[in-house]
Amino acid sequence: MFGSIRKDLISQSQQYLPSVTVAPGTTTDILLLNMPLTMTETPWTAGAVLKSVASSVGYSCSTVDVNCKTLQWIKHHPKALEIKNFFWEGVISDEYQHDIDQYIDAILNIIRQYNPKILGLSVFTDMSRSATVSITTKIRQQLPDIKIIIGGHGISNSFDYVTGSICFGEKLKQDGLTDHYILGDAEHSFKEFLNNNLKYPGIDQSNWQQLNNQETESVPYPDYTDYDWSLYPQKMLGITGSRGCVRKCTFCDYIANWKKYTWRSADSIFDEMLHQKQQYGVNNFAFSDSLINGNLKEYENLVTKLSEYNLANPTDQFRWNSFFIFRPISQFGERLWRLTALSGCIKLVVGIESFNDKTRFAMGKKFTNQDVDDNLALAIKYNVHVGLLCIIGYVSDTQEIIDESLAWLDARQHLKEYFTVSFQQTLMILPGSWLDENRETVKIKLIRPDDWQGWINTETGSTLEIREAWLKQVLDHAASLGYSIIDDGNVHKWLEDLLDGKQWGAWLLGGPI
Repeated sequence: MFGSIRKDLISQSQQYLPSVTVAPGTTTDILLLNMPLTMTETPWTAGAVLKSVASSVGYSCSTVDVNCKTLQWIKHHPKALEIKNFFWEGVISDEYQHDIDQYIDAILNIIRQYNPKILGLSVFTDMSRSATVSITTKIRQQLPDIKIIIGGHGISNSFDYVTGSICFGEKLKQDGLTDHYILGDAEHSFKEFLNNNLKYPGIDQSNWQQLNNQETESVPYPDYTDYDWSLYPQKMLGITGSRGCVRKCTFCDYIANWKKYTWRSADSIFDEMLHQKQQYGVNNFAFSDSLINGNLKEYENLVTKLSEYNLANPTDQFRWNSFFIFRPISQFGERLWRLTALSGCIKLVVGIESFNDKTRFAMGKKFTNQDVDDNLALAIKYNVHVGLLCIIGYVSDTQEIIDESLAWLDARQHLKEYFTVSFQQTLMILPGSWLDENRETVKIKLIRPDDWQGWINTETGSTLEIREAWLKQVLDHAASLGYSIIDDGNVHKWLEDLLDGKQWGAWLLGGPI
């Protein structure tokens, strides 16, 4: 009986498999898809940007947000957590292989309906690799004439336990599953690819060319005309104001790839926001910047422009959120916080990473707990919600540091309704980061060459087991005090929240969950 009910539920879930409605006989030069699975609640920006690039050189181009459609299917599948394992862990039991086969067939059916000459796949993170391999394998078998090109941060060698020093993009090319790959900023390299300039930096090579300030302003605005807005919980668009970072955090691999901090002018950003608002009726924007206030002059210009617009249009104001850095009040004082609020800022996410000054400075973050308190006070005064990102188990952490973290939470629990604390996984030694290149200096050793989380500190005796116990200790304590917390390492909780109809990203989009 129960087996029959389960089969009925699975059968019903198949109506949510990714699909499109395309007029018969439709063809397009290029079809762009984003590979699942990424937990996101906004349209896929990469495809919208590349669609504009393709159009600028005379190609017809269509985009499909496959990731969002996949999330909808998983949400309605009675065994969603098991299905999730295929995407995030690359494994699936024999019991559900048929469901995955049907899913991949649905993706191929989308491709057939558009009948493209070129298929572009965006691999956002390493968690999109399993689907990418399975889908490209099936394409090669059934649609061998389509030229496949892939890009995105997920095709680099970060977190790659299989290909070693060969990046994921090169591995798929060698295996014959793709024809080309693009590393790094793709706006110009994709254009050069379409112009058949295959020797351009970043095309089938690790040496890619970062866009400079002037080039970032010349990129055409993203084109979202293909997107189904009903798939998203609210109308919000991504926007990029800068790339790279002004900080040199020891644990970060982002600065290993984007070595320079580049930015767009406030005029350029504001003009794009106005354009997208007029084009799609969108007032809400999520900045993809690692920090929106890296260039204080342009930041002040931007929030001034947005504030003036919002004051002049009280019933039709802009709203936005972004990653952000705390600075001493002498650099970022009350006037800027007031403008930030007036400009429509709903929430800022800040990587404070540690509750200990000494640890934070060792990481490369040059601000103190007093700076954190000063900025939180002004954020609270001007009703800007703050999300704090924290890492438990830095290379120099000890139980004493953890005890200080508990004390920090104790001392600020009267403010807990005003900010959210997100605890990431225990520290990974990311390939290419300063820590990775200076292991001997900081007394760390990898247990296995491919295990970036299971390192030990030969001086303090810190192990993965100890660090996981520390993380649990801090999480449990924060929960006992009633903090609004996010456990970024608990992917099952992310998916459970999705299944319960919660906006897992609400902590970023504008307030505590």
